[in-house]
Amino acid sequence: MKAEVPFMEPAHVERSSSKPLLVIVFLIVLVLVIATLGAYYFWTTKNNNGQLTNKQLISPTSLPQKSPTVTPVASAAASVTPKELEKSKLEVAVLNGSGVGGAARGISATLTKLGYTVKSVGNADGFAYTDITVKIKKSKEAYLPVLKKDLESDSSVTKITTSVEDDITADAEVIVGR
Repeated sequence: MKAEVPFMEPAHVERSSSKPLLVIVFLIVLVLVIATLGAYYFWTTKNNNGQLTNKQLISPTSLPQKSPTVTPVASAAASVTPKELEKSKLEVAVLNGSGVGGAARGISATLTKLGYTVKSVGNADGFAYTDITVKIKKSKEAYLPVLKKDLESDSSVTKITTSVEDDITADAEVIVGR
């Protein structure tokens, strides 16, 4: 007869530890949180062109508005020369298209001194503009040569691009670029 040997447990039983798994999961979560925060930061501070967004630079300001007045409209048959145009009848929005703080205010002050009605000063739709861009409504197109000449008299203006557009809010927009 055989003698039965009692079952003996080993002195050291290896159990799989969950510590390395927890450390790996923690590191992955930490990397994801840092990446998400970094992406959020760059998403909110840069637009698609890598330019600074409106939030970081300057906020638009609005000048006091004049109360509207009724003025007679000249007939289409009457021709108007630039000397007969009243600059105060042209409402101009001066917009910063450069991203440099105060760029629009300088041109706004110049236009105000020259007799134009500056309706508002603020930021353009982006900050990738170069030089000066002038947009004017078709109904106010007669002012374009006068406005362009007045802008050219400013020593800081080097080049002016013009266009006729009716989808602007003021009679004319002057966008100050780099």
